[in-house]
Amino acid sequence: DVYNTRLAQLGFIVITVGHRGGTPMRGKAYHAYGYNNMRDYPLADDKYAIEQLAARYPFIDATKVGIYGDYSVRVRPNQELVKNYKHGLLLFTGAMDKTVNPANTLRLVDALIKADKDFEMFVLPKCTHGFFGESEDFFEHKMWRHFARLLLHNNSADSDVDLNKDMIKDDRRR
Repeated sequence: DVYNTRLAQLGFIVITVGHRGGTPMRGKAYHAYGYNNMRDYPLADDKYAIEQLAARYPFIDATKVGIYGDYSVRVRPNQELVKNYKHGLLLFTGAMDKTVNPANTLRLVDALIKADKDFEMFVLPKCTHGFFGESEDFFEHKMWRHFARLLLHNNSADSDVDLNKDMIKDDRRR
């Protein structure tokens, strides 16, 4: 994934975890595990992988972890977990998404507001489930700065927008 590569180029340790039930290509039993059950176990899988890596490699700080993907809104029970949320949530949704309807994100946002939780949210007007063009650039820049601010306590990327744009353009030419 190109986001992983660019995050690694920025100095983050990046991993990808294949979750239980994540693909029908591994057989019916594997796929059936995740069907209608995608709230708790993907995060448990991520947590386990990170803990194992941190135990093996001392330069990995398991207390500073950023996750991106569609964890937060892919199923309605996540609204029940809002009370456990601490900080650092950055939500994006495509206004024309037919895979994860934007209404799911809005229900989560409503629950966050009712619980008096702090978060950031962006709606990308031209996008479906996948982001593209200027919207993708906007998403990626926000993600970089978000992770740098929360995980590295570094706000310098907020003022270095030109460097970010040049990095993406160079990467797309390859």
